[in-house]
Amino acid sequence: MLLSHRRLLSAGAASLLVLGIAACGGTTKDSADDSAPAAAQSGAADPNAKLKEGLKIAYLPKQLNNPYSDVEVSGGKVAVGELKGEYKLVGPNDASASSQVSYINTLIQQQQDVIVVAANDPNAVCPSLNQARQAGIKIVAFDSDASKDCRDAFINQATTEGIGKSLVEMASELAGGAGEIAILSATPNATNQNAWIEVMKTELAKPENAKLKLVKTAYGN
Repeated sequence: MLLSHRRLLSAGAASLLVLGIAACGGTTKDSADDSAPAAAQSGAADPNAKLKEGLKIAYLPKQLNNPYSDVEVSGGKVAVGELKGEYKLVGPNDASASSQVSYINTLIQQQQDVIVVAANDPNAVCPSLNQARQAGIKIVAFDSDASKDCRDAFINQATTEGIGKSLVEMASELAGGAGEIAILSATPNATNQNAWIEVMKTELAKPENAKLKLVKTAYGN
């Protein structure tokens, strides 16, 4: 059990930060990060291309009735409407590794044009996602990435480094610059939160954070 003076930092608290960053701007052709890996820049998009109407676009978040996911998919619903497409929302009530597989299989049978997924596990969803791709369905990952081998694109709402660094700054502020802290994440297989935690550990190892001690990483599941 953690002592009462220790600060508990939730990786999920980054949602507030992420929403703030996402609301402040977007990526354009001129503002794209030139330092991104070559693999991520292998494709090219024509901003003047005519958009196909009537696309069937299904959103599959980590779980339904999650306040953060609700904000994400509500924006997707608006965007699909602007594209004159057909919006669909499906998903599990829990964020376990394999809970999304049956939904992907159903979306394949329904012949969706696009599946937009926040993967609970980067690998558990891959066999089904690749079946979808073989059926001609485009796979777009968001928030929590799937393996690069089973999706066509990944949209990240903020940089992993930015979130990890900001969480450490928030922890330091809450702890008054010194003390013992713990990280409470969602599930051990959460791709995005695991990446944030690694950045946090790197930041905590820096001299300026020497008075902060990470005593535990726990999971809410």
